[in-house]
Amino acid sequence: MHLAVLTERALGGYAPDDLPLIAQLERLGARPEPIVWNEGPAAALERFDGVLLRSPWDWQHHRAAFRVFLDELATLRVPVFNPPDLLRRFADKVYFRALWAAGVATVPTRFIAPSALT
Repeated sequence: MHLAVLTERALGGYAPDDLPLIAQLERLGARPEPIVWNEGPAAALERFDGVLLRSPWDWQHHRAAFRVFLDELATLRVPVFNPPDLLRRFADKVYFRALWAAGVATVPTRFIAPSALT
């Protein structure tokens, strides 16, 4: 399986905490390849057998582009192992509200509207 492992440009490849996963994937016969998430159209990822978002940590600096990218991932004809709908939900951290309501201990969080950040 040729696997696109999405990352960010500043890492120059994999993040250090990606390395144990990459080693395990290779032991299992996969061929992981680091791909910078915003350096080409999502459709180009269809040359892979699957897509894994692992360390695209700069997404918050490109919020609108990341949301478009997630929409495009949802249309690919290859498996995306991190469901784009779930990533959209996690991106804004609003799921913490549901966790609090369910009684799950979470880190203290203050929600700020994105418009307040510019």
